[in-house]
Amino acid sequence: MGYGAVSPIGVWSGVVSSIEAFLGLLSFSFVAGLIYGRFSRPKPSLKFSDHIVFRKFKGGNAIMFRLMNRKNNAMIQPKASVTLTLSEKDTHGSYVRRLYQLSLEREKITYLPTT
Repeated sequence: MGYGAVSPIGVWSGVVSSIEAFLGLLSFSFVAGLIYGRFSRPKPSLKFSDHIVFRKFKGGNAIMFRLMNRKNNAMIQPKASVTLTLSEKDTHGSYVRRLYQLSLEREKITYLPTT
């Protein structure tokens, strides 16, 4: 027969079934929004230059490289940070990996086009 003949009888059973239907739609939309928000975040795809330049710059040493957006869209207000990883010998003669946060000339730009 199906479920077409099943329906609440009375005012209170109608109120309860309406609340259940509303909460079901609300919870479904909440979960769908969470899943969409989790997987629809834009992920940057950057391309770095093939060569790095080491030179004197503004009274100090500089590491220079270029980067560009690999996708066909523009990045609005991208921020960047660069960490240099070096393996150095410690006092016992073993190598230790050290991380150095490098200061950038520009950490944030307004617009990074695709070219």
